[in-house]
Amino acid sequence: MRGDAAQPDTGSHGHLSAADAGRLAALADVGTLVLTHFSSTDEEHLSALQADAAACFDGPILLATPRTTITFHRTDRTPQE
Repeated sequence: MRGDAAQPDTGSHGHLSAADAGRLAALADVGTLVLTHFSSTDEEHLSALQADAAACFDGPILLATPRTTITFHRTDRTPQE
């Protein structure tokens, strides 16, 4: 993600803003959102990204860091009748 996290990223590189990622995560009903590819590692910038995503997504939001491995486990999301 690059640019102002509060604004949609309209560049041609295909990245989402943090808010867009939060909206998509909420629509997809994911368990955890992981934000990656930051334009800055400044703590205020990262906090703003997380807040922007949290405005749209209620679940846990992780900020990826170099050399960190995150293991995801498949869950059954079959609708219950």
